Amino acid sequence: MATGASYSLLAVNMFSPDLMQKFSPSRDLTNVLMGSTLVGGSLYLASRPHLAAIKDTKQKVLFSVYGSTIFTLGSLLLWAMTRVLVPDNTPVRVVAAVGSSIVLLKTGVAYLDIIDADKKPK
Repeated sequence: MATGASYSLLAVNMFSPDLMQKFSPSRDLTNVLMGSTLVGGSLYLASRPHLAAIKDTKQKVLFSVYGSTIFTLGSLLLWAMTRVLVPDNTPVRVVAAVGSSIVLLKTGVAYLDIIDADKKPK
């Protein structure tokens, strides 16, 4: 839950950085949101059945960190590219940011559910 909130706030920060600077004028907020998203995403992936079956801890950590990083950085790239398409209106940008983060998270979880379904005993 906290990871999803960090991820959504990271999206808001990408779409409307001026709004987020009102809460924290330092750029550290971006780093904190990115860090908590990456750590939370990595822990989430490591607990999924398709990675839980991996016995080699180093490989499990590598795969979970890699997956979380690719998802997060891919999202940042998508938000950076779509930001120019959204009107320069803070409420509209916040709705676009939160909405897109929810869609991306739900899509990612659905994708993982399909992968994990192959790991369940038949």
